[in-house]
Amino acid sequence: GFIGLTSCNKNDEPTPTPQEVQQHFTFVHYVDKSAYVGTFSDLTPQATNNKKAFEFGFGCYLFAKGNTVLVPEGKFGDKIHKFTRGAHGELIKAGTMTFEQMAQPGEINFVDEQRAYVALHGRGKIALINTSTLQKEDEIDLSSYAVQDNNPDPGCNVIRDGKMYVALNQLNSPHTSVPGTGAEVAIIDLKTKKTEVIKDNRTSVVGLFRHSDAFIDERGDIYFYSAGNNFKEGFLRIRKGSYKWDSDYLFNLSKTTIKGIGKTGQYMIKSFYAGNGIVYSCVKVTDTEFGILKKDFQPVKIDIWNKTIEKLDLPMTDSNGSFAITRYKDFIVFGMTCNNGTGYYTYNTKTGECSQNPIVTAIGVPSSLVAFE
Repeated sequence: GFIGLTSCNKNDEPTPTPQEVQQHFTFVHYVDKSAYVGTFSDLTPQATNNKKAFEFGFGCYLFAKGNTVLVPEGKFGDKIHKFTRGAHGELIKAGTMTFEQMAQPGEINFVDEQRAYVALHGRGKIALINTSTLQKEDEIDLSSYAVQDNNPDPGCNVIRDGKMYVALNQLNSPHTSVPGTGAEVAIIDLKTKKTEVIKDNRTSVVGLFRHSDAFIDERGDIYFYSAGNNFKEGFLRIRKGSYKWDSDYLFNLSKTTIKGIGKTGQYMIKSFYAGNGIVYSCVKVTDTEFGILKKDFQPVKIDIWNKTIEKLDLPMTDSNGSFAITRYKDFIVFGMTCNNGTGYYTYNTKTGECSQNPIVTAIGVPSSLVAFE
């Protein structure tokens, strides 16, 4: 994913003026070493810029619940910035919460309108915060589950039936895990804080911080994804009512022929679960070596229940431009950097129509996107 590295320094200006047109989207655009947080209205053809956006440091991204939008600084900071949405959906700065130095807050999981769990990736902890007061209410220490150091590097997570399932990345460098580490997930009872770790060596680490997603389907099953080291890639599952990896389920994208392409891909980074077993993502499809700016990521529709992958008739993007994916009404929206232009492309789930050029253009790399009805 993202390689350019800098500390996350905040710039509080400017405050956007309220906009008469209802704003349904909040975005993050990366330009060089800055992250711009702003809004746009809908999927009518338009151009966005960052002139009325809030500027933060590289690495920031979005989580939302109701009219609360939180922007954690991720790998390169120790703060969470809070916004509320105004009458027209415009962003109103509503405070900043600071954790310990280089806490690397991210992967926010809202409990309700006023509380959320935050993975402190750099500290090996999970914090429970009050999103109204921006105060820490509790903390879960996972340091005893670390390998070779005191930080198991918590990644993405989900909550099911009072238990949090947290991926442990077990990093030994900013971009690699301890050799031999497989899929590790800590299962935390949120009342007692009793924790157990389940492991599976069929893949490498799952739930990479900022580079993966975990979700629960309509059947109550939990899915984690591993982008793979040494080709140990794929989806793993924890069935409803179980606290173990499902030994009967492994879905390797890299071993599944993509319909419409006729060959297999390699791996994906971020994704969006749209329901009914369907995941949307961009899969690396060429056999060339890794390159951030190569247009070798193809938007696809993935069926995790039936283990199929289908090419969408959208242009290819690069790895940086494969992070921003969401749903708005009947559309799946992909924020991408393509040869046809940079911005937001759409797939109509009802008609199958795909845009060949960005409907909404962007300046910078679309890196995080949230839609509001």
